[in-house]
Amino acid sequence: MNEELLDATLTDLQLATAHALAAEYGHEWALACPVATCPLTVRGIAAGVADYRDPGSMGGISAPTLDYYLAGEVVVTHRTATGQLTWFVFPDGGVRVEVERPDPQRADDDNDGFVVIVGTYVPGKLLQIYEVEAGGEREAPPVCLRHVRALRAALLTVVPAAELDRELFGVASRAQPDPPSAWGLGCRDREPSMVAGELVGAT
Repeated sequence: MNEELLDATLTDLQLATAHALAAEYGHEWALACPVATCPLTVRGIAAGVADYRDPGSMGGISAPTLDYYLAGEVVVTHRTATGQLTWFVFPDGGVRVEVERPDPQRADDDNDGFVVIVGTYVPGKLLQIYEVEAGGEREAPPVCLRHVRALRAALLTVVPAAELDRELFGVASRAQPDPPSAWGLGCRDREPSMVAGELVGAT
């Protein structure tokens, strides 16, 4: 992260959304710092976590990561350790969540994979879910139900469940069942009787 971003000021709405996501995924800074009293800079948050942390603990994610987005605005961004989820939180409190899956044609460690499904939410204004088609010569792998569930779990931190499930219904209806192995790269053939009700389950 650029040094100059350590003192960039988050908006209250941006902090609230970033904090909700971070708390859901067990980031240390969100657990140590209640949103109502959390500083609005990365440097301030990290200092508070350092005071909170047990000296004998291994620690964790001690502050949010900031970056510049396409228009140069400062966003809170995070990519999960598995690489399945990436999110961007904007100054208006909106969030973009991307779900990625490995490229089935590659098995190396440097596997950038495919973003297969994206959710964008701006509180009170916009909720959009869409599948991503690969460009060029790469054929996009199918979206499985586990990808829809992963997106749902992330967005549920900020989107009401009924509103979210209405928007996810079409994508879930088209999604393929999960493979027998959680780490499988493909999806099983879908039975016609399978419906979007499978969406609600373990996340």
